[in-house]
Amino acid sequence: RHGQTNKAYQFDGVDDFIRINHSSSLSLTSFTLSLWFESNGTGPARPIIIKDNHTGENYSIWFESVNSRILSQFYPGPGSQVITVRDIGLNQLYFVTSTFHNNTFKIFINGNEESSISSNQTPGVDNEPLYIGYDGGNGYNKIQGVVDDIRIYNRALSAEEVSALYR
Repeated sequence: RHGQTNKAYQFDGVDDFIRINHSSSLSLTSFTLSLWFESNGTGPARPIIIKDNHTGENYSIWFESVNSRILSQFYPGPGSQVITVRDIGLNQLYFVTSTFHNNTFKIFINGNEESSISSNQTPGVDNEPLYIGYDGGNGYNKIQGVVDDIRIYNRALSAEEVSALYR
């Protein structure tokens, strides 16, 4: 977008991605990830946004067209915490939001809470970059589709705040 309104990031699934260098402001143990996403590619899991070194993933949102689902996850070290939403179709624009705070992990689609789990884990923090559309070279496919209005908060937005962002 680079400051252009009414423009979204387009990813071809081959070599397009965005890399944002590590900043301590991106290493979060309480967070909200929010973005608009439309996939026009099929295949296995593809990261939409990920702050990761695959030994302590801080946070991520993935699209998995094989199972028609959006998932969000974090790794507190050994093991992971995953929350999923099924029945996400291709070639449709979705507003996806994931929050974590006070042991509660939630995922919202189009402003509505779709799933919630309790976790006594805390996201692992790292010094790795943040990627959009790519996993940083760990073997997963790149995103094919559109990503827009990416927001990262250092707190969990309330359901009302998520709904307001969607409108």
